[in-house]
Amino acid sequence: EMCIRDRLNEKIGIKQSAAQVESDMREIETASVDDYLKESTHLEKLHNEIADTDAVLADMEDMLTSFQNSLGNISSEIKHLQDESLSMKLKLRNRKAVEAKLRQFIDAVALPPDLISNVCESEVNEAYLEFIVALNKKMSCLKDDRARSTLAFQDVEPELEKLRCKAAARIRDFLMQKLDQLRMKRTNIQIIQQNVLLKYKYFNTFLAAHAPETSVEIRANYVDTMSRYYHSKFRTYVQSLLKLRVEVASKDDLVGVGSERNSGGLFGSKKSVATRTSVFSLGERNKVLEEVGTDSIIPHIASETKVKYGFEVLFRSMLHLLCESATTEYLFTHQFFGRMDSIFHQIFAKTIGVFMETIEGFLGDCYDAVGLLLMIRLTRDHQLIMSRRRVPVLDGTFDRVNLSLWPRFKKVFDANLESVSNPRDSPTVNDTHPHFISRKYAELAGSIHCLNQGVDNEMLTANMSHFLAAMEKRLCTMSSSLAGGRKNSHIFLINNYDVILAILKERNITCNDTEKLEKLLASATGAFVEDELQGHFGKMIGFVKEVEPMVQAGNLEGIPYNEDYIGLLLSEFSGGWQAAIDKVNNAVMKYFTNFKNGMDILKHVLTQLLLYYTRFLDIIKTVFGPNAFSGQIVTIPNLMHEIKKYSRTFV
Repeated sequence: EMCIRDRLNEKIGIKQSAAQVESDMREIETASVDDYLKESTHLEKLHNEIADTDAVLADMEDMLTSFQNSLGNISSEIKHLQDESLSMKLKLRNRKAVEAKLRQFIDAVALPPDLISNVCESEVNEAYLEFIVALNKKMSCLKDDRARSTLAFQDVEPELEKLRCKAAARIRDFLMQKLDQLRMKRTNIQIIQQNVLLKYKYFNTFLAAHAPETSVEIRANYVDTMSRYYHSKFRTYVQSLLKLRVEVASKDDLVGVGSERNSGGLFGSKKSVATRTSVFSLGERNKVLEEVGTDSIIPHIASETKVKYGFEVLFRSMLHLLCESATTEYLFTHQFFGRMDSIFHQIFAKTIGVFMETIEGFLGDCYDAVGLLLMIRLTRDHQLIMSRRRVPVLDGTFDRVNLSLWPRFKKVFDANLESVSNPRDSPTVNDTHPHFISRKYAELAGSIHCLNQGVDNEMLTANMSHFLAAMEKRLCTMSSSLAGGRKNSHIFLINNYDVILAILKERNITCNDTEKLEKLLASATGAFVEDELQGHFGKMIGFVKEVEPMVQAGNLEGIPYNEDYIGLLLSEFSGGWQAAIDKVNNAVMKYFTNFKNGMDILKHVLTQLLLYYTRFLDIIKTVFGPNAFSGQIVTIPNLMHEIKKYSRTFV
């Protein structure tokens, strides 16, 4: 390469360069041959070594090929062993599964001698439960149709049936013995239920599954025993309780019936029964609502104290006892027999019958509206208690009680309403004092509204509105029969509306009826104020009412009165206004028995007088000038000073 590059770089012709290159190449070839010849010995030695190496490598190749073939065989053997291992593993798993099922089946079919001995001979106690559990498992497993078709089951079935019958018979005898204890006198039923029967409730579970006819027999025996127990105890309790009852109201105790005459003989001072207001008063009777959830009355202890109770108190005790007994029995029967409400109803059918007969016997001759409403509230409160306990089995009983109480209450209420709206004998009205009818109505209305608070029964609210309308009409009729004209009529209405409102406010009652009564009282008070002022300042008031519209219309020329007449009016007022105010004060103190109400009415009278007199002076100043009659006019401050002497409740 270097030769060729050197010749090309020389500036000679191509032919010369080619010849020169060829010559150089021959020289190089000759020199190379000489070099090879010098190294021929070494090359031969290298050739021999390479040949030896090829022989060694050929032997190694044969050996490696042999190893490769051996490894291939080993891999095949390993794969074969792996397949064999998987096959053996699958067979082992299947055999274990079959063994487990077979063992389970054998355990289910086989009847160990110790199990037979224990079921047939061991004492029935808590340990016996374990034997019954084991027997139940065997019987449950053999209910499978595939198990029943095996020869093993056919061999063991007769023995298993004998064992079932033996276990059922022994359990029946044991449970019957425990149920017999419930019939013994002075037996604590709940202790036997909780500490004995519930401990062995699995026995009943076994009977229900494998001896249903025996389970039905046990259940029937229990139902009969407990039905007799509750019926007897409840009937005895009710009979003892009714001896503590006191009569509260009679058929003559009506709001609109009665008279003010004495009924205690010539020298008697006892009011007629028909005028009693305590019959309608709630008083402390509502304490029975606070006693909901407390223990029932114990008759023999109460009889020793010689305390008598209204029927609503006895009703609460009966209802409390019924609810507590029902709760206990409901929970027990559900735990022992399962969720079967029919068992409870069978047990308590007679007891509830006694309860309803007692209520219906009382309602047939009951005229106590307050007591009936208390019983309705008590029923509602106990129903809420049972609802919170999630014990619904008395819901039907509560409905029956309500269906008995509400119609009777409505009948008694309507009788009282009828006595006011359509009285047979109208009581005489001899004075303007509050009438006994108003007091009786107020007490009844207060009791009903008080018991309706928090309940807001719309029917009661509507009925009381009708009752108030009837009372308003009755009082207006009675007031019109008074001698003394409109004034006494207004006084009578004020006194009666005031006593009704006072009683309702004393009970902290605020409702539509109280609002209406306040309007009626205000209307009657306004009419009385006008009548009272008319009697003392009639000319001045008449002048104001006649002339004031003409002044407001600007028709001063049409006023038919001259200065002389105005002077006469002022002279009469200034000469007699103080005496007139004194007479008004005395009259108010005389007419109105309620001091506070009297002072309020006096305030209205004097305030209205001040307004009339102010309007009178404004007319004079407008018509005759601001300085007219200045010497005859009683100044407003003088009038206010005198008014303050009488009106003690305002400044």
